[in-house]
Amino acid sequence: MNTMKILGRTGDTEVKWDPETGYGIKTARRLFDEKTQRGRYLAFIEGPGGDGVTMLRHFDPNAQSIILAPRLIGG
Repeated sequence: MNTMKILGRTGDTEVKWDPETGYGIKTARRLFDEKTQRGRYLAFIEGPGGDGVTMLRHFDPNAQSIILAPRLIGG
């Protein structure tokens, strides 16, 4: 199962899907789009074994691990 972690103030949410069977892809894509389209969250693909990250602009159902992190507001 592939995983998307949505980091939040009150805790993290984990969404799982299976690209081979299609289980959960629709839900994962919807949540990804809701969070990233408003610009509130940035998405990253986590490398194998947690080795490095790459920014992600569109949902990739074949990604093993996606992290959605809220944008930081600075001044």
